Amino acid sequence: MRRTFLICLFLLVCAAFAVTGTMAYLQFKVQSQQWAEQLMVTRLRDMLELVDYTTGSMQRLMRNNDDMARARARAMAEIVRLNPATLTDQEVLQGLCNDLGAEQVAITDEKAVVIAAVPAGYLGLDLRSEKDGEKFLPCIHTPGYEYVQREEEQQPSSGFQYVGVHRQDAPGIVRVGFRPQYEQRAREVTSYGRLAATHRLGTSGRVIAFRGGAALNREALPGPAADFLSMPTGKLERMLFNGAEHFVYALEKGGFRLVGIVPLRDFYPAGLRNLRSRLVANCLIFAAVFALVSVLLQHLVIKRIAGINETLRRITEGDTEARVNVASSPEFVRLSTGINAMLDSIKAMNDQGRERLMKELELARFMQRNALPNTFPAFPNHSEFDIRATLLPSASVGGDFYDFFMADTDHLTFMVAAVSGTGVPAALFMMRSLSIIRSFARSGQEPQAVLSGANRVLCEGRTADMHVSLFYGTLELSTGILTCVNAGHGAPLLQHLGSGSYTEPQLMSSPVLGAVEGVPYHSCRLQLQPGDRLLLYTGGLLKAQNATKEPFGKQRLQEALEGEAATLADVPNLVRKALRSYTEGAPQEQDITILAIEYQCIMRRGGQVCVQAGEPEAVHKLLQESLESVLAAPMDIAVLQDAARGILSSLPPETPLTVVLGCDEAHAELSFTYPPCPGSATNPLEQLELTGIDASDFRSLAEGNHLTLSKALG
Repeated sequence: MRRTFLICLFLLVCAAFAVTGTMAYLQFKVQSQQWAEQLMVTRLRDMLELVDYTTGSMQRLMRNNDDMARARARAMAEIVRLNPATLTDQEVLQGLCNDLGAEQVAITDEKAVVIAAVPAGYLGLDLRSEKDGEKFLPCIHTPGYEYVQREEEQQPSSGFQYVGVHRQDAPGIVRVGFRPQYEQRAREVTSYGRLAATHRLGTSGRVIAFRGGAALNREALPGPAADFLSMPTGKLERMLFNGAEHFVYALEKGGFRLVGIVPLRDFYPAGLRNLRSRLVANCLIFAAVFALVSVLLQHLVIKRIAGINETLRRITEGDTEARVNVASSPEFVRLSTGINAMLDSIKAMNDQGRERLMKELELARFMQRNALPNTFPAFPNHSEFDIRATLLPSASVGGDFYDFFMADTDHLTFMVAAVSGTGVPAALFMMRSLSIIRSFARSGQEPQAVLSGANRVLCEGRTADMHVSLFYGTLELSTGILTCVNAGHGAPLLQHLGSGSYTEPQLMSSPVLGAVEGVPYHSCRLQLQPGDRLLLYTGGLLKAQNATKEPFGKQRLQEALEGEAATLADVPNLVRKALRSYTEGAPQEQDITILAIEYQCIMRRGGQVCVQAGEPEAVHKLLQESLESVLAAPMDIAVLQDAARGILSSLPPETPLTVVLGCDEAHAELSFTYPPCPGSATNPLEQLELTGIDASDFRSLAEGNHLTLSKALG
């Protein structure tokens, strides 16, 4: 009976092998066609999207070029208004032309006759005699009128694009000419024919582009163009060219037809190898099954194996105390002993691994805590703003971080970021990202330049599949203008003074850092008013879950922020309280970071001068003009001028100083920054008594000294 069973089993295995082989072959043929269709659909759609994207980019570049052209012409008009002597000084006019990046400048009188020009050969030219010159004539008598030539209006012989604006000092035209060389290059890049000629499908496939029934890359045609124009779109076809069968697929959009052609031989070799591998694997599997069944028939092995499997099932379900105890034969005794020994070893290794993991997580938390500023209030000497931040590390430690510092006396820089991933690798990547971003941020560059440089360095040294989402901002304290970049981060929440709710400002989003090199970053601006609050947070806050695995969400965050927050320090506390109540203390899988800023005052007038102590005239002029502009009383102006005179006279005449004034209708703040006095261990200003000043603050810094005076304006 055992022999008959084995013969039947063998025949059954052979039949099953034949059936699976036939099904694998049929599946291979179907998959080959599916692979071809997927490949061509993907590549052709990518081409369409690429051209659409580059076309849009070209249009944005043209708009930017027009804006820059107008700005150059306006700048030239403003310079002429401020310095009329520029019209008669050819050397100065040439220098201004070079500084503005222009190659031609023509300035006319009210009769459209050129009275100043670069090059000088255009002097005396009547613009009305030029082709399309009449389009610039409204600039003569219409303030604010501007005209920018389009490409089709440009003179091919010169290659210049002209922009004209109204003269601000007198009736006339200021016209600037430059070469818009990027437009032709952009059109070449967006050409369907060029893209089709450079795109390949598979090993030897190609793409052919048609427009208006004509092939844009005719050299790639393997047959009559009519065959490709008449075939339906969105359907895979088979065609015979040069004795070889090909897959052909067509798409149309905006008057263009793209046709992909791939030989069948590009797909069959790899598919046949895959088919052979599957057949060999099936053969081995069936042979193993046959051998296993024949062995299991001996001595009722199935029953004993079932007992062992039951014990192993309990172990996989978490019963670490389960053990195998099958002693029907010496072989099973040894098997049971070996499995039990292995289970003991695995348990010991798990305990050691758990302990090592806890130490690594504690190290990561320590690194994360010590890398971030955590002393509040952070800037007690600055009454213009308040800033608070907190970080709640996850159970597995993530890569959230925040930072803030004073870039100078008038600019606060801050950021909130989240690193993809968790554990020690994320903590290390967080430290590296924070260090790189800090180094660029402290250079004083604009936010978009800071993130572009940081992204370049992160991409160059990228060793793991990690990236950083970041919100980066610089707040100008004297104006309340926030310049920021949102690099793939969640939108902040803004609360205006007197409003009980927070809203999301509309900000342009930029790519994350460390993922793709060379991507552009765009900055946005927000005008903050005194009393406005800004709340930044990471995604872990919204994704925090309760016992039923429901996320905290933005709606609950908005409700938490509607609570009574008398001071800025209450805002993070309200969020933490609502979060604890919702999650009931459950550990979270992601870090949670919260940063809140309150803009408290705004100095609307002022300025900065760099002088020597023996030259007080510029300081007196700054005080006179700025304080008069906010309607300060003459007595207040005189008090501040006397204080400035006393400070300057107390220093050696050759001492260089930087003097900064900020003021509004109610308050004035005057600061002096200067190097340590040579040859003196003490500073002469430390004991200086100033009458009529409400408050003063003197600080001795490593690189110099800083004195700030405050006065209320009556």
